[in-house]
Amino acid sequence: MALEKGTREWQMFGDFFQLCKKYWDVEETDEYWENLIKDNNDFYNKYKDIPLSRNIAIAFSVTQEEITKKNRS
Repeated sequence: MALEKGTREWQMFGDFFQLCKKYWDVEETDEYWENLIKDNNDFYNKYKDIPLSRNIAIAFSVTQEEITKKNRS
């Protein structure tokens, strides 16, 4: 399968990019983390028929958490 423009996979990557853009700069606030978790869950639920969606959603959250821990040290 090719990642053709207009496919669900294409849309998923576009939405993932928007999610990353929105939360790229980590903030140490409850609001940031609550919204990230909500938007990440919304992303996964929208694309749960695509197995990769779960993995990239988790990877992004884990990465943001690692950045937070690194910034604290």
